[in-house]
Amino acid sequence: MNSETSSKANSFLRSVILSDFVVSLCCLGMLFPYTLTLCKILQSPLCDLVAALQHANLIIKTIEDVRQNIHAKFAELFKNAQNLLSTVNEEMKITRITSRQEHRANYNTKDLETYFRITIMIPLLYYLIDQLQSKFQNHKATLSSLNNLIPLNFIF
Repeated sequence: MNSETSSKANSFLRSVILSDFVVSLCCLGMLFPYTLTLCKILQSPLCDLVAALQHANLIIKTIEDVRQNIHAKFAELFKNAQNLLSTVNEEMKITRITSRQEHRANYNTKDLETYFRITIMIPLLYYLIDQLQSKFQNHKATLSSLNNLIPLNFIF
């Protein structure tokens, strides 16, 4: 076996069993099913922009609800992440924390669940909400201007 290949495989294995990676994977596994229907709507040849916008707004509201109930939602998710790590004989660990950190999250907490909720889950929720809003904002403006041109009860 080539030593370079072996080194890369070992490095990949170490990356995949990092606590940060596993928690992120579990968070995305919880959030992506919300977006599945929107993906199907947008990929359909009969794509209805109004339906897509309505569904995007529904997803945003759902994610905001998740954010409001973050403690309960993340507690279950965190247990799943711990179980995943235990299947490969690893345990949950906080990334090294220093007194002064500039390029990485450095929250002063010893509780694993709190640390990962603050550093991974909450920013991910806000990022997803921001992306959905920014991607559909122009379309919403276009539809509202078209709505002014075409009457609702237009009969052919």
